[in-house]
Order: sequence, then C-alpha cells, then structure tokens
Amino acid sequence: MHKMRSSSGFRSSGTGTSGFSLLELMVVVAIIAIVSAMVAPSLQAYSVRESARSNAQNIAALLAEARSRAIDEGTNYIVLFTTPMVLSNPITGLSAPIAQVVQDVNNNWVVNGGIDVVRNVFAAPDTKPAVTAYGVGGVPPFNTSPLAPEDIPGGGLADLSALANGTTFPNFAGSPAIGFTPRGIPVNLNTTTVPGSGAGAFYITDNNKTVYAAVLMPLGGVRVRVLDPVLNNWL
Repeated sequence: MHKMRSSSGFRSSGTGTSGFSLLELMVVVAIIAIVSAMVAPSLQAYSVRESARSNAQNIAALLAEARSRAIDEGTNYIVLFTTPMVLSNPITGLSAPIAQVVQDVNNNWVVNGGIDVVRNVFAAPDTKPAVTAYGVGGVPPFNTSPLAPEDIPGGGLADLSALANGTTFPNFAGSPAIGFTPRGIPVNLNTTTVPGSGAGAFYITDNNKTVYAAVLMPLGGVRVRVLDPVLNNWL
C-alpha cells in the first residue's frame, strides 16, 4: 500500500523566523545618526552659500528690470539702496526694503512723492542671517582679493569693508544710488550728464567661504560673478 504525498512537494519547517533583531535595528539607527551628523554641516553651508547667490541674483534682477523699464517707458528710473543693507533680521527673519526702484515720471532725477512711482524691493526669500552685504556683518572673507574685473571703480574687497555698505555704486544723499536714462545707460545721480558714471557692483557674502558680485557695466549690462578663493579671481 502506497503512502499519500502532498501534491505541492513542499514542506514547512514550522520553525523559521524572518525580520531584524533589536540589535540590528539599533546598529542601523546609530549609522544613520552618524551619517546625518557628518552631512548636516555641509548641507547647512551649502544652504547659506545658495542664499548668498540668490541675493546677488536678486540685486542683478532689480537692476536689469529698472534699466528695461527706463527703455520701454522712455523715462528716467532710479535705484536707491538702503544703508546699511539688512538682508535678514536674525530674530524675525524679516527686513526692511533693501532698495527702492523709482519711475522718475517728470525726469528731474529727484524722487517726488505723489508724482513718481516707487516700488520697494526686499531680500531674496528665506535669506539666511549669515548672508549680508560685504563688510556689513560678521568678518568678511578674502579681504585681500580684488574687486570684480568689470567693476569700474576698481580696488579690492578691503575697500568695501571701509565703506561698510557692500557696494561701489556712487553715493547720493548718503546712500548708494543709480539712475538709468531712457536709453538704459547708468548714471551717477550727482553727474547725470556723464554716460556710464553709474557703473559699479554690489557684493554679497556668506561671511565664510563665498562672495558674489552683481555687476552693472557702463552701458547697462548686468552680470553675476563669484569669487574663486583658490585662484583669487572672479568666475
């Protein structure tokens, strides 16, 4: 007489177990914690550098917009920067406007309340407290480096530390300011008949490893540069 066998051909041991032991889970958690502790500073530094870059691009964009509007609307435009520029309040995370863009409706190079159109410009969103105009907060890095090569006034970053406003733009009534003619040419508000006299740059830093420059050239072109501290030149 033959014995019956299971048609499946498989047997269950009934004693096998699966999953992780408590010790294995503790080891995994410990590894994750160690890796996180190693990566976090790098991520934080990267976030601050990106904040500096965003603010330099923000300033370049407001300059380019003011120039474009001057050309399109056939009127003078004025950009007035605040001094000192506070990009972010470390307590509230908020700040006052960093600049005003003014449509000079009557073309007299003076801001006339009730006539001219004034728009406030603020820092880039989520600006980190460590990010400031060069020489305004913290200990600015690379003090012996030159200014961006297109920066007409010339000199070095150390000169910005002395000015404590982060810019080589002309000073008008106590603050950095630029005018754009209807042809889009930047002028010094003290000498508006001199084409290109408003050229200069604004420098933003994380006060650690990065300096960016928003450069305004004599014909009105705008570009963003970053300092290469190893080669000691601007990219």
